[in-house]
Amino acid sequence: MFLKAVRVDEAGRIAASVYERHRGEPAGVLTEALDRLDVRPGEPVAFTGCNAELFATQLQAPYRDVTLCQIDAVRRMAPDAFAVMDIGGGSATLIQLDGKGKFEGYSTNSMCAAGTGSFLDEQAGRLGISYEDTKGYLHNPILRPSPPAAPCSPRAT
Repeated sequence: MFLKAVRVDEAGRIAASVYERHRGEPAGVLTEALDRLDVRPGEPVAFTGCNAELFATQLQAPYRDVTLCQIDAVRRMAPDAFAVMDIGGGSATLIQLDGKGKFEGYSTNSMCAAGTGSFLDEQAGRLGISYEDTKGYLHNPILRPSPPAAPCSPRAT
C-alpha cells in the first residue's frame, strides 16, 4: 500500500507531491510526507482514501471522499477526460464522466482483483517504467479504458 499526498498552491496547482510505499506503517510515512511537503502549522489539510477518516479525526482535519476528489482533480487537470481509472493495491475502479466532467457511472472489481496495483507496479518495474513515466500516458488518445476485469470476473476472457 502507498501513501499519496499533494500540496496545492493558492491557484490549485500541484506544488509538491509524495508517493511512498508505507509497508503497513502509514502514520510514520504520513509524518515524513507532511515534512517533505513543507506543511506548516495552521495550513489547511484534508484526508481521503484508506485510513483517511482515522487520520482526519486524530488530526482534527476534514475527510474527503476519494471519488469526488478524483473527479475534481480530473476536471482541473484534464477537463476533456471521460474516465478515471484508479488501480490500487486491492482494487481497480473506473469512474465514467460525461462530456462536461460530471459523474456518469462507477464500476469496481470485487476482492478477486486484490493485488492488481501491486502486480502492475511489479510489471512496470520489470519494464523500467517509473511512476513518474506514467504521466506521459494521460493524454494518449489511443488508450481508451474499458470497465475493469479480473481473472475471476465474468467479463474477463
